[in-house]
Amino acid sequence: MSDSTSLPAVGMTNTIRTYGAIIVSIAAIVGCSLATVLVLVYPVPEASQALANVVMGGLLAAQGAVVQYWLGSSSGSAAKDEKK
Repeated sequence: MSDSTSLPAVGMTNTIRTYGAIIVSIAAIVGCSLATVLVLVYPVPEASQALANVVMGGLLAAQGAVVQYWLGSSSGSAAKDEKK
């Protein structure tokens, strides 16, 4: 496979931007999954429940942004830009 070959899932070339998006996406999904497991397994102290809710909300929003990037308009825009 050469460097100019497209990634099949997103249609983007192998660039730093592509790898950066992949790394950030993996970090967001792993972070959200890990935080969810920790909140479900270990009880959150009463004084920290508001903070836990804010952190979980932020991580879930980041995970939603990852899904939107890969399945939404950003992947379509990237594929369109590559055709030019």
